[in-house]
Amino acid sequence: MSVQNTKTIEIIREMVAKNTEDIEMMKMDLHNYKNDLKEKATRDEFIVLEKRIMFLEKKFQGI
Repeated sequence: MSVQNTKTIEIIREMVAKNTEDIEMMKMDLHNYKNDLKEKATRDEFIVLEKRIMFLEKKFQGI
């Protein structure tokens, strides 16, 4: 194997290692986003809460 090929292989190894690190970071970010989305209320849940608040506001408006 020539010196040039050895240098090229080493450069490619470094690039692969960097890409592997980047992919691991992206996987962790995606995991966090997924968990964040699970914690958020859905549109349907929001509508139900909105209706309950309107009901309570009307109920206690006369007090």
